[in-house]
Amino acid sequence: MASYHFTCNTIKHNAPQVAFFWVKPIEVGMFYTSNISLLYKHLEAQSTVVFQNLENVKRPDEVLELANYQQLRSVCLVWSRSNLTEDSSMDQEKAVLQKLRPHQDLETLRIEGYQGDEFCSWMMNINSFLPNLVIIKLSNINKCQWLPPLGQLANLEVLHISDMPRVEGVNGMNSLKDEHKLPQGDDFFPNLQVLSIVNCPRLRLIPAFPGCRECALVKSGNILVSFEQFSRSSNLALITLEINDCGSSSDIVRFLQSSENLEHLTIDSCIDLITLPEPIRKCRSLKKLEIRNCCNFSELPEWLGELTLLQRIEVQATKLECLPQSIRCLTALKLLVLNQCNYKLRAWCQSEKNKGKIKHIERVDMNETDSRMRAKVPVLNIHSQRDVMYFRSVTSDHLIELKIGGLNDETDPKEVEKIELREKTDLCSLSLHWDNGTRMHNKTIFEKLLPHDGLEILRIRNYAGVDFPSWMSSLPTLVKLDMDDTRFEHLHLDRLQNLTELHLSKVKCGHLHLDQLQNITKMELSGVEFKQLHLDRLQNLTELHLSEVKCGHLHLDQLQNVTELKLHGQFQRLHFDHLLGLRHLYLSRLQFEHVLLNQLQSLEELHLSQIESLGSNQPACIECTQPLGKLQKILMSEVENQELKIFMQGGEGDENLFPGLQYLKMELCENLRFQPSIPRSTRYTISGKLNRPLSNLASFRRVTGLPTPGSTCTMEIVYTKGLSSQTCELQHLELLDITELTIDYCTDLCPLPKCILGWKTSLRKLEILRCKSIDSLPEWLGEMTSLSELIIETYFMETLHPCIQRLTNLQTLKLSKCFDDKFIERCRESGDDWINIMHIPNIQITGVTGRTEIIAPRCT
Repeated sequence: MASYHFTCNTIKHNAPQVAFFWVKPIEVGMFYTSNISLLYKHLEAQSTVVFQNLENVKRPDEVLELANYQQLRSVCLVWSRSNLTEDSSMDQEKAVLQKLRPHQDLETLRIEGYQGDEFCSWMMNINSFLPNLVIIKLSNINKCQWLPPLGQLANLEVLHISDMPRVEGVNGMNSLKDEHKLPQGDDFFPNLQVLSIVNCPRLRLIPAFPGCRECALVKSGNILVSFEQFSRSSNLALITLEINDCGSSSDIVRFLQSSENLEHLTIDSCIDLITLPEPIRKCRSLKKLEIRNCCNFSELPEWLGELTLLQRIEVQATKLECLPQSIRCLTALKLLVLNQCNYKLRAWCQSEKNKGKIKHIERVDMNETDSRMRAKVPVLNIHSQRDVMYFRSVTSDHLIELKIGGLNDETDPKEVEKIELREKTDLCSLSLHWDNGTRMHNKTIFEKLLPHDGLEILRIRNYAGVDFPSWMSSLPTLVKLDMDDTRFEHLHLDRLQNLTELHLSKVKCGHLHLDQLQNITKMELSGVEFKQLHLDRLQNLTELHLSEVKCGHLHLDQLQNVTELKLHGQFQRLHFDHLLGLRHLYLSRLQFEHVLLNQLQSLEELHLSQIESLGSNQPACIECTQPLGKLQKILMSEVENQELKIFMQGGEGDENLFPGLQYLKMELCENLRFQPSIPRSTRYTISGKLNRPLSNLASFRRVTGLPTPGSTCTMEIVYTKGLSSQTCELQHLELLDITELTIDYCTDLCPLPKCILGWKTSLRKLEILRCKSIDSLPEWLGEMTSLSELIIETYFMETLHPCIQRLTNLQTLKLSKCFDDKFIERCRESGDDWINIMHIPNIQITGVTGRTEIIAPRCT
């Protein structure tokens, strides 16, 4: 019996069924046939069908025309290259395609992997046979030179052409030499909306570029060249444009001269693009601009500020040293992404002088590396002859960053000399990686890796030696040194007078001389061992991160300019007596008995993560000698099963130690016990995590200080479970005078703790969000008579509890994500729940579609 494989898969959201048919070869004696003839009895009820492995059709006469199936709206024809046999012929594939002609009512056609050198007759007369086509996708077709006359299709809206390396143009159009005989652009793809051309390097679209609204051109540079010859004076209708690896910047400039309507523009992998093409200046509707993988991009022009509708800018910032002054004029800008941001641009953005120019931007991302662009950073394996030869041919102005790997004692010094690093004068970042090993390395190899004097960033990994080559201590422009998993006895950095950043991770050394580095502003030490570490003279140091540092003596007292300090490790006692400029203090994975926050009057943020007391059954103590008036945030994470004592030296425990506290966040702080009081704040967040909901909240006996009359106090409880069943455990929350409460992502059926009854006279706003299991509200909610605003995402809730009728001060009720249509009906004037909410002046109900219905009760 012949075998066949035919399945129908139903796609959700009411999409049509897609029938997949895999053509399989069948051996009958000495002859081969296929199972395609068995297909047709399954087609009657299908509107969308995909034919896979059409290369297994051995005889075209066993294929019946699809034109007999008028109900078909979408057909996909796929030949698999991996299954092509030696006896496959171009004529045979053309004959098979000819027999698969669909009905003229077809709307979507996809052809993939076709190996004929030309299309069949119905494709070359496609406007006559398939006049109703809306979507066409042609891909992985290696041998065809001409496309069918697709530009004549009046209903075509979406066209994708990819991986057709030999295709040159549209059939019948490229032979027209007289420009006066060419059809007008409006007659060429008259209704096209979306155009995508990928990896078609020879393709030219003439007589005119299609009037589409969205266009992506990838590795298809001839499109831009042909556009210059046949472009019209009228402006293109393009709204979205992506140009990726399509030739020189001059070609892009000519194309953009007719693209003034653009709202979204992406230019990717243009190696000679230095600044924004001038025609972009006329794109006054531009909202999104992306420059990616353009390694020589080095300037944003001042006229950028004229594009006042810009909301997102993403640029490769390898060579970008500053932003234009006009950046402050882009008041609609929400996101600025600076990929591969160099240290100069980072310093420009972070300087006090320039912060005001970008403070209006909601988010500024300065990424030193970007996952999409790592391949653009040259990586040289010292043992690869091919890599070495290629590297020697790279011109200096194209080489900004370099990583050299595979270094070891067997490396040939002569091969290292061939690299000629000193001649690469534009190289600003160099990474040297030795192979892992326990032996001491030969310094001779290191000495021959001498870079030019303009090097700014140096990274060293896995090196082990007595000392370093002399050139490493005398790089005049070095600003950042990063050493990882490195062992040495001596390192003199005193002469690196321009060094501003030092990162040492898993470093073991005898003596490290840092005293003379007067310009260093940031230092990160992680997993390092020192006999002695003196930092007292680093008067310009502003950021210090110490993680698992082991040393005999650690002196921090004189670092009066440090604004950010991060500590991770084990200390018996920590004193910060003279860090007068400290604004941000991070204590992470820290074991200690006692922390004295003395004279930290500039402290604004305190971060505590995974801290615990060194003594068993003893509290971790944080002591202040006087109130910290500028402290605004305390952020705590994973402080679990721990007693935390925060107190004033010699005080009674009720003093408000943090009178300016605006935000207290406790994330995954299960069974945290405050002694004697919890700090008073204007905003609290109690949170678990999505994959680890919180079940036991922090506890305390009282709150420090007195509330400010008339002030608001908000609380967010996020990612929790069992709130409604922890009545006794949550009684302490009643001590807080909360005016606004948000319950977000609680797994309970009734996600409200009864202890909030303690706020019945203060709570004015209640939000219940992302609680997808919610099915009811508690009866006691009706006692919260001070409520004026109630917001609930109801999901599959079926009815509103009558307790809402007792909320007589309620002015606004917003019900959203109402998945149950019957629930919405119950809330309308004719519904069963109307009597419970008719007293509320402002009622908004939003269904699953996002449509909001405003219900205004009649005046009585």
